Amino acid sequence: LRRFLSPGIADRLLSGEMKAELGGTEKNGTIFYSDIVGFTRIGPHLRPENIVTLLNHYLKVMQNIIFRRGGSVDKCAGDSIMAFWGVLDDAPDATLNAIAAAVEMQIAMFEFNRNETLRKEIVLPPTPMGHGIGINTGLICAGNIGSDHKIEFTVIGDAVNVASRIESLSGRGQIFI
Repeated sequence: LRRFLSPGIADRLLSGEMKAELGGTEKNGTIFYSDIVGFTRIGPHLRPENIVTLLNHYLKVMQNIIFRRGGSVDKCAGDSIMAFWGVLDDAPDATLNAIAAAVEMQIAMFEFNRNETLRKEIVLPPTPMGHGIGINTGLICAGNIGSDHKIEFTVIGDAVNVASRIESLSGRGQIFI
């Protein structure tokens, strides 16, 4: 179950603390978005299976940082990551931990580019990859959204939308908070 859900959500479901029922609760939380800058330009230079390999390497590195800093990964869509802090529990340092994760991820991206080049498993374009990151803290609704056939724990609300818009402004591999 932990391979399909963030560890905090999986643990709560397994313990019975969280139910797999539709509905949500208002909370304050810190929302995080990251996206590889210009990733769509890389696609034509790689075979599809190499894109999957590269993304899996990238997501492993970046998700480990998020989890180490107490965050939960909401979803990954292609080369983007949506995560949150302070939603599953009252974490007074949620925003600070999200910012620390963002800084670590920027450093990790330099190491990732170097390691992928040294690995020589995939021939990468000459320009190193970078990622933009947006972070926002505010009121959100957290809960299970979906239908009788498929539900997904997620966060919605204006604070989430603002974090996404902030990330989209960070097109040169920067962090905006």
